[in-house]
Amino acid sequence: MRINENYEAELNLRDMFFHILYHWRSCLCAALIGAILLGGYQAMYLARIHGEGKLTLEEQQYQLDLEEYYDALNTYQNYIAAYSDLLAERNEYRTGSVWIALDSQNEWVATRRYYVQMEAEALEALPENSAQDPADHVAAVYNATLKSNLDSGEMLALLGTDRREYIDELVAVWIDNTANTIMLQTVGADEAFVTAAMAYFVNRLETVCAAKAQEVGAHRLVLVNEDVVSRKDATLLGEQQELDRQIDGYREGIRLNTQKYNELVDEDEPPEPGTHIKKMALIGFILGLVLAAGVHLIRYATDGRLHSAKEMTGRYAVPVYGSFAHRRARRSGRGLDGWLEKREFKHVVTDADTVYRSIAALMAESLGEKDVLLTGTVGREKLEAVCGELKKRLPDAVRLSTQPDARSNSGVIALAGQADAVILVEEKNVSRVSQIRREAEILAIGGAKVAGCIVL
Repeated sequence: MRINENYEAELNLRDMFFHILYHWRSCLCAALIGAILLGGYQAMYLARIHGEGKLTLEEQQYQLDLEEYYDALNTYQNYIAAYSDLLAERNEYRTGSVWIALDSQNEWVATRRYYVQMEAEALEALPENSAQDPADHVAAVYNATLKSNLDSGEMLALLGTDRREYIDELVAVWIDNTANTIMLQTVGADEAFVTAAMAYFVNRLETVCAAKAQEVGAHRLVLVNEDVVSRKDATLLGEQQELDRQIDGYREGIRLNTQKYNELVDEDEPPEPGTHIKKMALIGFILGLVLAAGVHLIRYATDGRLHSAKEMTGRYAVPVYGSFAHRRARRSGRGLDGWLEKREFKHVVTDADTVYRSIAALMAESLGEKDVLLTGTVGREKLEAVCGELKKRLPDAVRLSTQPDARSNSGVIALAGQADAVILVEEKNVSRVSQIRREAEILAIGGAKVAGCIVL
C-alpha cells in the first residue's frame, strides 16, 4: 500500500445527485416552510395595505391600465363613428349631386348675359350729385330672387334634384356691378338639359324676378350674348378626384380603427393583479427546496467521507476485492426510497451473496494459504460479519482474523505485521477519509502487507 500525496478528490455527480434525493424529506420540509413563510408574508402584506384602505402598487397600475383600455376603446369607437358620418355624407353627395356625376371631359354649359339699362325716370329720381348707381340695386334683386321659392316638383323634373345646394351647382348667377351686367349659367350632361334649364330660369328671370326688380327702379334687361357649348371642366375633375380621395380615406380610417378596436376586444381587459399568495408560496417552495438541496450538496462535498471504492485505489494504490451496494435510504426498499434505490442500482450488482463469492474467489486465488487480517475504521460488529461471511466461502487454508481500528487499537500493529496479508474493510458514506489515511500511515509504519480492500 502506498499513500498517494498527489491524489485530487473528484466529485461523483451521479452519487451526489442521489445523495440529495435520499434527503427528500428534509428538502420537502424546507420547501414547505419556505412556501408558508413567503405565502404568509404576502397575505399579511395585503391585509395590512387593504386594511388601511389603500391599493398596492400593482393594483394602482391595474386601475390605470383599465382606464387606458376603455379610453382606447372609446377613442376607436368615436373615430369609427366620425369616419362613418363623413363617409355617409360624401356618399350622399355623390348620389345626390347631379353636377358631380357629370363627365368632366364633356360638360355642357349654357350662358346668357344681360345688361341692366335704367330708364330715364329712374335716373332723374336720384338726388343731385348722388354717387349711387340704381342698377346695382336692381341687379341685387335679380340675384336674390332667381332661385328663391322654387317649386320642388318642377326642379326634380327639370334638374333631377330639389336640393338647393345641388341646384346651385347647376345654375349660377353672377353680377358685375362695374359693367351693370347679369350673367346666367346652367351646366349639365347634354345640350338638351342645359337648354331646358336655361329656358326655365330665363323665363323666371324675365317674369317673376323682373317684376320685383321694377319696384326698385324702372329698367329693362338687354340681352348682350348667349351661348351653348361643350367643354372640359378641370374644376369638376378636381372635385371628383378629391371626392374619391376623401371616400377612400374615410373607408381606410374605418377599417384601421375597427381593426384596432377588435384587437383590443380580443385582448380583453388587463388581467387583475390578484393576491399572488400562491405565486409567492411557489417561490418560497422553490427557494426552500434549492436551499435545502444546496446544504446537502455542501455537506456531501465537505464531510470528508469515503464515497466510492474507486477512491481507495486512487488514494492508497490498493486493489478493491469487492464493493457492496451501500443503501443509504431511511426506508430501504419502501415507497419513494425504494424507487430511488432501483434507479441508483439499476446496473449494479446488489446481491450480497454474489459479491461475497466474488471476493472469496479473488482472495483464494491471490492469497493462497495465508493468515489474513481484516481491519478498518468500521466497527467490530461489521468486521465480524464480513469475516463470518467470507469464512463460509473460503477454503480452510485461508485463515481469517479481525481487529478493528488501528488508530486506537495498539494490538492491530503487531497482528498486522505478523499477518501474511491485511485487507482493509471500509464503508461508503460512513468511513472518513482522514481516519482511513491515519490508519494507512499506522499500517505502513508497522510494515503491514496490505493486499487490498473491501468497501461496504
